[in-house]
Amino acid sequence: MEKNSFQKISIKMITDTANVNRGTFYLHFKDKNDLRDQCIEMHLNTILTMCTGNHSGAFTSKSAMTLTFEYLEKHYAFYQVMLTGVDNAYFRKKMEEILHIGLSEYFENKKFKDNLDKKIATQFIVCAGAGLIEWWLTNKNDYNVDYLVDQFWEIINSFR
Repeated sequence: MEKNSFQKISIKMITDTANVNRGTFYLHFKDKNDLRDQCIEMHLNTILTMCTGNHSGAFTSKSAMTLTFEYLEKHYAFYQVMLTGVDNAYFRKKMEEILHIGLSEYFENKKFKDNLDKKIATQFIVCAGAGLIEWWLTNKNDYNVDYLVDQFWEIINSFR
């Protein structure tokens, strides 16, 4: 998908690149959409695990966020393609769902400023977080993970 749009990719291109025959492909996937969706789900489930801290050992929310951003950086090429592709709305929506789960868990027992509605503030931060991730990954900017997480963390905590 780095070289061709998803619409132009054929099953033959996929099987030739993966060095498998069509039969093997169809044993695992219904079609190329199923392959793409399973790849997306695998990556996003990994991020969900990182965001919510479901690891062996305890992580603070900031540590979980750092691990998440490190994972995104490590798999930069995949996420850049997913976020800049023609059908990126599906991927963006799934990413927002994961951010919502992770941030809702973090905000669950936090008190917000008196005049802030927790649901509205959480939704605002989720959309901003997804936008930040998309901007960071698609513009090849030079912000390192620690700096980006520190800034995002400060923004999140400014609502409390």
